[in-house]
Amino acid sequence: MKFDLETTIRSEIPVLEISAAQPNHPGARLPVVFYMHGFGSYKERKLDQGYYLAKAGFFTVLFDAPLHGRRITGEFASLPLVDRQSAIYDIIVESSGSLNDLIRSYQNHPVADISRTALVGSSMGGMTIFHYLVNHRLPEVKAASPIISTPCWEKNLRKKILHDLRLVSHFPDERLKGITQNDPVRLLKRLADFPLLIQNGVDDEVMPIEEIREFRKKLEPRYRKKELIEFIEYYNVGHEATDEMICRAAEWIRAHV
Repeated sequence: MKFDLETTIRSEIPVLEISAAQPNHPGARLPVVFYMHGFGSYKERKLDQGYYLAKAGFFTVLFDAPLHGRRITGEFASLPLVDRQSAIYDIIVESSGSLNDLIRSYQNHPVADISRTALVGSSMGGMTIFHYLVNHRLPEVKAASPIISTPCWEKNLRKKILHDLRLVSHFPDERLKGITQNDPVRLLKRLADFPLLIQNGVDDEVMPIEEIREFRKKLEPRYRKKELIEFIEYYNVGHEATDEMICRAAEWIRAHV
């Protein structure tokens, strides 16, 4: 199988596009998957995951989050790690807010069919998915799979502050209040009956499984169609988006777009 790969700029965002070549089906359009990477990563580092999605039959778009990859600034790169990590919520909100413009930029694409769009993201990318789904989701977005991620922003952040007191100065009360207001858990009703596959590691210390299990108890009762929500837990993977997770995400999306 041959693949077409192109790097370009869409809606002022650097993207990497991957799709299976279709010499026998000229003019055929493919469902689209937008893949969102984690903190400290960039689109090229997720090329292997993009390959799995493209192999499954999707026009796959990987893109750099704000202050990552080709969008990083010298000023941000020179900051201490704790300073950069404290910017994660601002990065998520900006990325979530710009996603619709990126999706619409493919409106007239000869191969990408945005009427059948899905989202996959790991870690910070998964957090971006949760925020996007409850705040900005277009009707064209039909399914999603957040991986090794959490929608429980406030709870996750407060645990991190307790374990690293250097974060205290980065999150004064007013900023904590803003993060709480943006917490996707507060808008659970907007997720009801949206096809969602959530995958996490049991021994993940970055995104504790207890948060996800509590979230599951709150979310599942809101689904009238139980087949549209699925949680999968993995042992011995830590905070890693494995090939198996990506392949299961591809299967899930194929069934729902």
